[in-house]
Amino acid sequence: MDNYLVMLDILSSSRLLQIMMSIFMICGSEYFKIIIFLMHSLIIFDLDDTLAESKSQVQPDMAQTLSDLLSIRKVAIITGGKYEQIIKQVVSQLPADSNLANLYLFPTCGAAYYHFVDGTWVNVYEERLSGEDVKKIFAALKSAQIQAGVITE
Repeated sequence: MDNYLVMLDILSSSRLLQIMMSIFMICGSEYFKIIIFLMHSLIIFDLDDTLAESKSQVQPDMAQTLSDLLSIRKVAIITGGKYEQIIKQVVSQLPADSNLANLYLFPTCGAAYYHFVDGTWVNVYEERLSGEDVKKIFAALKSAQIQAGVITE
């Protein structure tokens, strides 16, 4: 897997640069990719195969580096997985003194948003498909598969 680092803002803090270089060094193996968007004071990460191997917990050095980053910047983690997956893979691995108020969680490809407020994770929003929408989507997919000859009725 290719490694890459995308920076959309100038690193103005030497501490931030040091932390970002630590993250890049940790993720430097062929099994990781890293996508970092620096937008003013917010840094956004993908989870699987970026901060941690797919469906695995972050390594201790990554957990410490993320904690260091949380002490100076706001950090968002976006993943296709569920909220519980981010808690298990990342949050539970962070040092106890991590500044979780600077951490923003966006599971299910951003269809939900959680923020740490007054010692607890708060679900700020969650968009779910209705049962009727799910039925329409499955019917459309089945129709497309039949038309394409992938399946027969």
